[in-house]
Amino acid sequence: GQNTQMMLDGTQWQEWDGDVATLRGVQSLTLQSRQELTLWQGNFSGFAGSQWGIYVGYLLQTGEIIYSPAFIEIKMQ
Repeated sequence: GQNTQMMLDGTQWQEWDGDVATLRGVQSLTLQSRQELTLWQGNFSGFAGSQWGIYVGYLLQTGEIIYSPAFIEIKMQ
């Protein structure tokens, strides 16, 4: 299968080149102990049979990027 790296830029998914310097933020906020984020709204029919690995991260005011070392696996059936 084909592997494509994507990033959520605001409300749109865009292909990502893998360069940390080109990452875009989804929103600016003060993190709470629990944070909810909508990853997708819409029809999944075009993704049947696909598999996704989602990493989550955030940028500190110091410029340091904190991210999950393991991805969340999603399989579309």
